[in-house]
Amino acid sequence: MEEQIFELARALRERGGLLLPVFSSQPTQRVHDQYVHEGLQVEGLNLHEFSIASVRCLLRLVREHRITIIHWNFYSPINPYVWFLSVFAPGLQHFRTDHGSRTLPLEAPAPWPKRLVQKLVLSRYRKVFGISDFVVAALAQARVWTNVSRCNYFVNTDRFVPRPEERNSARSRFAAGVNFVVLLVGQLIPEKGADVGIRALSHLPESVVLWIVGDGPQRSELSTLASSLSVAHRVQFFGAQWNVEPYMQAADCLICPSVWGEAVGLVNMEALATGLPVIASRVGGIPEYVRDGLTGFLVAPGDPAPLAERIERLRSSPALAKQYAEHARHDAVDRFSIDRRIPEYVRAYES
Repeated sequence: MEEQIFELARALRERGGLLLPVFSSQPTQRVHDQYVHEGLQVEGLNLHEFSIASVRCLLRLVREHRITIIHWNFYSPINPYVWFLSVFAPGLQHFRTDHGSRTLPLEAPAPWPKRLVQKLVLSRYRKVFGISDFVVAALAQARVWTNVSRCNYFVNTDRFVPRPEERNSARSRFAAGVNFVVLLVGQLIPEKGADVGIRALSHLPESVVLWIVGDGPQRSELSTLASSLSVAHRVQFFGAQWNVEPYMQAADCLICPSVWGEAVGLVNMEALATGLPVIASRVGGIPEYVRDGLTGFLVAPGDPAPLAERIERLRSSPALAKQYAEHARHDAVDRFSIDRRIPEYVRAYES
């Protein structure tokens, strides 16, 4: 997400506009230097906790930079800052993007009196975006939002790109050998279904190994599960990594066995751009990004058997895996690249 914000800031600057990112904490030195190098500005301000001092800071930024739109991301829709700014800067427009994955089945709409209050509270948002048709449908089902439309994620397809020389180097560094490497990237929480990936491994040949990049409260439980299934020697936990590219370069496929309504699964898009076939759950917004039978496979969530079968299909047929990899890369560039998607954001702001 940070890279998307950075690229969008660059694109708006090139068009004579300004996007001023305000992160919820002070940017790291690396992020700060990245923005300075490009002649861009970046700020840090904790808006997850309400304070009058933060309202003053926001008003100062709005006036100093002549801001006309605040685009809220990863904040609760019931946002006191929106209301305070509506009083002190009534001409300011508020956009909101919903990035949220959801527990299934979706909740039924609230009773109409509560919905009426919610509509009033949320009416200050001029535009509301969902990052997949699944999210847009969930917002529509709540029956409290207006002006909802879709706004697509994008990935840097110049950074996430197949590099054979890096693949060889990474496989050597991680001692992959001749194994078929299955990669899982994500927070280790039950909703992400990492346990399904480990259970699938127990149905596969010894030459299939699972790399897990990420951390979370389920880490110890997953390690115990791998031991109980006698596959611990084939599961490697790499922990949270700032840069996932080397792991994607070295892997043979990526799995996304989520068991909840995944909003998108940005990692799927990054893997496809890297030329990795993706095997993912047919749930949430994932089917909008992974093309079953073309760039990977979609399987029923929570069931390790079909996941294992699709992994084995790729492992046992290098020609098929290569075909899917080529389609994955082409599809990612065609649908998810910066050049393809940024104009949508620019048009939304300009309108």
